[in-house]
Amino acid sequence: MMFALLKISLDMRIKNAVTGIVLLLFFFPLFSFSQTVVFKTVKKSGGNFSSLKTALEAIPQDLVQKNETWTIEIQDEGPYVQDVARIFNKRTDARHQIVVRAASGVTPQIQSFRGVAFQISRASYVTLEGLKFIGERGHGVSVDMSSHVTIKNSIVAGAAYQGITFYRVQSSSIMNSRIYSCNVGIFIVDSAKNQIENNFIYHTFFTGITLGFNASSNLMRNNVLFNNPTGLSIDHSTGVSNQFIYNVMDGGSRGEYFYRIATTIPPQTIFDFNQFNIEQAKLARVGNQEVVSLSQWQLMDQDLQSVEEKRALESLGIDFGVQKVKKSIAKRRGDFSSLQGAVAAMPRNLVAANQAWEIEFEDSETYQEFLSLAPITSPEHTLVIRVKNGQTPRLEALRRDAVMLYGAQYVTIEGLTIAPGAYRGINLSQCRFCVVKKCTIEGVWGAGISIFGGFQNQITENTVRGSAVALELYSYAQANVIKDNIFYRNKAYGITLNSSPMNEISGNILFNNGYFELWISDNGGGTKFIKNILYNEGKWGAVSLENGIPYHAQFDQNIYYVPIGPIGRVGRKEYYSSKGSMFRIFSRKGERSYRMVYTSYPTLGEWQLGTGLDLSSEFKDPQFRSTLLGQEDFRIHPAEPPAPNPPEEESILENNKKDKKEDKEEDKESKDEQNQKDTPQPKKEDKLNQLLRRN
Repeated sequence: MMFALLKISLDMRIKNAVTGIVLLLFFFPLFSFSQTVVFKTVKKSGGNFSSLKTALEAIPQDLVQKNETWTIEIQDEGPYVQDVARIFNKRTDARHQIVVRAASGVTPQIQSFRGVAFQISRASYVTLEGLKFIGERGHGVSVDMSSHVTIKNSIVAGAAYQGITFYRVQSSSIMNSRIYSCNVGIFIVDSAKNQIENNFIYHTFFTGITLGFNASSNLMRNNVLFNNPTGLSIDHSTGVSNQFIYNVMDGGSRGEYFYRIATTIPPQTIFDFNQFNIEQAKLARVGNQEVVSLSQWQLMDQDLQSVEEKRALESLGIDFGVQKVKKSIAKRRGDFSSLQGAVAAMPRNLVAANQAWEIEFEDSETYQEFLSLAPITSPEHTLVIRVKNGQTPRLEALRRDAVMLYGAQYVTIEGLTIAPGAYRGINLSQCRFCVVKKCTIEGVWGAGISIFGGFQNQITENTVRGSAVALELYSYAQANVIKDNIFYRNKAYGITLNSSPMNEISGNILFNNGYFELWISDNGGGTKFIKNILYNEGKWGAVSLENGIPYHAQFDQNIYYVPIGPIGRVGRKEYYSSKGSMFRIFSRKGERSYRMVYTSYPTLGEWQLGTGLDLSSEFKDPQFRSTLLGQEDFRIHPAEPPAPNPPEEESILENNKKDKKEDKEEDKESKDEQNQKDTPQPKKEDKLNQLLRRN
């Protein structure tokens, strides 16, 4: 009996325990799964955080375990500048998300001096909303190894590489955003099932959207692509089932192709219901085949429901304009009284400000100042510093570079005069697409114009005299154009190239520079030296090729006038044992010693035969109007008037008139001839000699 009662009691306890567990499991979600929403503010002053980077670092690594959703709201414009704003390696899910957004009425600016403005890595369910990402010299937003990421109502501008990158990203979206003045607008690689919708993508340097390796099942819909060299680029290894539908494409001034497909169109790719303005760009390039018109493209079963619409952008009312800002410099009545004051008022990042600036000198005063600048610009967001017609302002910058541009692009310096005493006149360091035009530089300590690295700059119509070197290019300054300049009476060289290939030098006058007019050392491959005038009255000569003839160099149609020195010389390294040598040694620790040995070519013919260069060039005095010291005038003397026509080339009418006058004289001479038949006669004169004798 007792045992039975104990058994009943134990059963009741087990039953109650099970009931308790069931009730606990039933009611636990009502309490334990009540989510914590963490709301934090970022503001330069007065927020929970004054730094965006610090706020992001405060997000827990495992939001699921902590049962939290984080919202970070930025409440002022910023800018927020850091190495990179990063959300990295966070455990999230559909109920535990991260949102970084702008407060109502502001557009916070997030940027990095290098690298990526914002990075999301191994962190899904993240939303970025209402922000402005400035790529500067790197990327805008980079997302990798993530899913369910949303970027919306935002701006990405000025990225030197990609505006937005998806790498191994799934089921994410880019929506209602503006992406402009980037190298590539959106780059998608090894990613699938993403949506690119309702965006404006414009003014890119290369492509609007690029689908790279293994990009599959991505939807690109209702976007506007304007003024991109290529609208949509598809790599040779792109995946299948991508859709490009209901988009508006206008090539603008930069447009080349709407579609550029590396090899063949990937399977199940759909292009349709799009609108094209085909005034500028061609429709497609597939492999090596160009497709010019929509009708030709439709014959390939593509864009069958698409249409041509020239006024599509106008009908949408979209403004892609850039604000033009013009400011003047003058000691009196200018917007600014100094160049430094004008530049200080200009936004450093013109792309972010969506402005293009022009600064103009309006007087001929002397400005004792220098310019050092590293602006962020683009083909639409340019900076021009010029001189008003008829004015000649001078910059005096003692023992400094008068104008120093670092990492700049699309900057024009025009018409400035650099006074003696500066270290360098105009220094382009790692610049590209910059222009130095119609400037006068005299008596600087180093190079009048210096190009360190960089590429595709233009140096045109400048005058450099009395400096150490007129123009120097070094450290792989490539593909620059040096044209129509006058470099004369500089102490050492006219133009020097050191490890700088593929530059074009044409139409320049190089006159009486101290040693050589052109000096090339190391890698000068692909140099084009064409239609220049080299005039050197010294003993050194015109050209020195220090380490042999550069490969693929083109020298031709030049005029040489070197009455004393050789046309040129070609050097080579001769290695030898340095023990007891009297020669100058060029060596470093662990390297063999060598001396330079030169082959000199005294005449143009010997130069042509020995080097294979300048086969159509000439040796002659170019006949400048004046070569007197201080009175140089490099205009060419006008050609001599043509000599009068010789008598035999006179008109038939004039000859007929002369013949009538000569008839009577000929009758008289015929009688004399009859009387002299027995006398030996001189050889009969031809018509030319008769006319010359009678005249």
